Amino acid sequence: QLHSSRKPLDPKCMYRIHHKGKPEEYRENYYYVLEAKLVLHPKIVVSIMTEFVENDGKEMDKQDCERKAGVRLMEKLKKQFPRLNICLCADSLYACEPFFRKCGEYRWQYLIRFKEGSIPTVGKEYRKLKDLEKNRKETKIKNGRYWYDYVNEIDYNGCKINLMEYGEELKRTIKRGMCKIEREEKKSFCFLTSLPVRKKNVCDLVEKGRMRWKIENEGFNTQKNQGYYLKHLFSKNYQGIKNHYYLIQIGHMIAQIMETWGRLWEGMHLSMEQKHQKILESFQAVRLKEYIGIKKNIQIRLQ
Repeated sequence: QLHSSRKPLDPKCMYRIHHKGKPEEYRENYYYVLEAKLVLHPKIVVSIMTEFVENDGKEMDKQDCERKAGVRLMEKLKKQFPRLNICLCADSLYACEPFFRKCGEYRWQYLIRFKEGSIPTVGKEYRKLKDLEKNRKETKIKNGRYWYDYVNEIDYNGCKINLMEYGEELKRTIKRGMCKIEREEKKSFCFLTSLPVRKKNVCDLVEKGRMRWKIENEGFNTQKNQGYYLKHLFSKNYQGIKNHYYLIQIGHMIAQIMETWGRLWEGMHLSMEQKHQKILESFQAVRLKEYIGIKKNIQIRLQ
């Protein structure tokens, strides 16, 4: 979600009604964007395709939902990269039949977060089968334990999907003044995937599934909270808002590569803000060559 306001925005903006039917009812208008990001490195997540979620400007009560925008984004990706082998990481919103069938049509793989409320029948089938198949892999550690479990080829309206689960129980000691309090923490995550799950790869697949959070942390959260001002309204013109959003993506991509370029900062002890200032100064001091003239291959070693 980008900028939001109770004031009127562009007719294509999304909106939600708060406290509906009550005296304090109000309407929140906002801009929303769906982004395809490519995870290149633990510290580099770059945007490769954008789809704005918007109304058509005619019937404000028929809002464009994120799933429909997701289908449009997938179609754009396929058109732009027809031969690229793609594995999509997404949140539980996309745990639905149209998404599975679209991936099958394009011969893409997927690895998405799963919550039982998304597809209750799949969750029920998984709980029934996991005790029969006995795929559970448990490891005990000093302060607790963690485990993996999975079931392959669960049928969902003709789609064969694989479900895997990761859980952990850890005991942590928390200091409060002179006292020490032991607290037990429990976590569990489930993922749906088209990739075959085995005992030898379940750990790696779960880690890959959790990389979706990196897209949020290294992408949108950084752009919102670390100096890019993603949620700020820099223009009242809708196309201007889009243009500025694209510029933020380009700037963030350059910044990530420069920040992670090991040799560039050897012997220098600079904060992130100071690094950004150095990059800006170099752009201001050196005239950029035309792209057609840049033919030299370079290698960047990342930290």
